[in-house]
Amino acid sequence: MMERLPDGWSTKPIKYVASIVQGSTPDSSNGEYWSDGESSIIWVTPADMQTIGDIADSARHISRKGYSSCGTQLVSPCSTVISTRAPIGKVNYATSQLCTNQGCKSLVGESMDSRFLYWTAVNARKQMELCGRGTTFTELSAYSLGHILIPVPPRREQTCIASFLDE
Repeated sequence: MMERLPDGWSTKPIKYVASIVQGSTPDSSNGEYWSDGESSIIWVTPADMQTIGDIADSARHISRKGYSSCGTQLVSPCSTVISTRAPIGKVNYATSQLCTNQGCKSLVGESMDSRFLYWTAVNARKQMELCGRGTTFTELSAYSLGHILIPVPPRREQTCIASFLDE
């Protein structure tokens, strides 16, 4: 039985309201790929993340050369970072530009309030865990993440709800 949504609300798969950005890791044995310098890039792993909350920095940073050597992508502040393996379901809100390793995926909102998108991902943590697959370790694929249904109220309501939850 489907519950009735408030007027003007719908549900949509995440992939229709946000881009899903995958992470990657530069060669760990190449010292040129890792950096603590001024031009270093924040490189988030699940170990850097809180269960929920904001994320602004990471334990390790990569160099521009390291960034260019692998498939990771920078995401802007206001993106939602999700650990999708080891473990599945940590959800953090990026407060600075960063990239991630392959244990994370980031949601870059296209048509939603970024804080509301973060809070819907927090709410979907159990569903993410249940969608994980694998034998050696469970992982949430971009495909499965993209198909998780989330509520989509009108934009003004998204902002009001996110502000309330932020409090």
